[in-house]
Amino acid sequence: MASLETRIRSAVTEHRRLLDVLASTDHAPPQLIQQQDLISALQADIAASDARVASTSALREAEHSDHTKYRDSTFRRFAHKASGQSSKYTAKAAKEESEYLAAVQAENTEKQLNAALKSHLLAAKSLSDSLVAPAARYAQAQAELDALLSSIFDGPTASHPDEDSAESDANLAQTAYRSALEELTTESAALAHLKTAQLSMRAAVAAMKDAVIVARQLQALGERDESDKRERAALASVETQLITARVAYLQAQRVKPGLKDMPALQVDQRGIMTAMYFAAPSPFDKGSTEFGTMVQGLSDRVLELGLFVKGKVEEAGVREGMLREGVREREVALRAARERLMRVRRKALESVLGHAEGIEKGNW
Repeated sequence: MASLETRIRSAVTEHRRLLDVLASTDHAPPQLIQQQDLISALQADIAASDARVASTSALREAEHSDHTKYRDSTFRRFAHKASGQSSKYTAKAAKEESEYLAAVQAENTEKQLNAALKSHLLAAKSLSDSLVAPAARYAQAQAELDALLSSIFDGPTASHPDEDSAESDANLAQTAYRSALEELTTESAALAHLKTAQLSMRAAVAAMKDAVIVARQLQALGERDESDKRERAALASVETQLITARVAYLQAQRVKPGLKDMPALQVDQRGIMTAMYFAAPSPFDKGSTEFGTMVQGLSDRVLELGLFVKGKVEEAGVREGMLREGVREREVALRAARERLMRVRRKALESVLGHAEGIEKGNW
């Protein structure tokens, strides 16, 4: 088996070549990862925007149909005029037109956002494509360098026992760092899902507050026509946000199976709307009181669920902070171990090749 000195001398030229490749391509891997993350985020945003475009387009078509039917209805115009309610017809027609124009604006705004997102995606993909080749060269050169150094130094080196000790310390530090990093990655992923759930719960709480306001207006004024629409919209929003929050929370549990289950909560829209329908204008009527009690009860449960998720986010945030600090400590220890190993190996190289062979010039 060739001696350490022989292995070092035969590897000088290849080592220098690999270092040159690494120096010219070391920018590519982190930039490629960054662009890939950006592309994934943009694709998710575009998928959500595509759904909103479809939704706003459907709403615009529905509003346009209502608007034209009311505007072009000779019978309705005549009926209102004959009954002396021309002003009521004019107001209703204006309302339909206003709702249609609002739908058109919402659709146009979403389409513009959609186009901008797709433009950013094309740019990100172009930059990502340009980074693939240099990132691959970097990975290949790093693998070859690792193999080269392994062929020289891995295993016992009787003539340089300090190298064996430094190599063992570096390997242990590497194992500890990777273990801590994996734990942090898991906690960070769970925290991200929990924060998404928290955002949805905040939206659910906001929609629930609107539902409570509508309920109180109904109890006080008995304005059932507009209140019915607003109440349905608010409760539908609450239900949608609760579903979104639960899905995000389940994703957090998949990452961290030990996470406590999210309490169940369903929105009984039919029951609430039925109570609303039979509620009398007077706030002292039994039906009105039942309706108000149902809405307030649901509001209280939504708030409690929001506080539950908020607490889990705070707990996960504390754990992540502690794990992040642990990773930093192990990273410092790993860097120190690697630097010691480098110094020991450089000393071994200098003892074999001497400065005349270019060690101080950067060959090693």
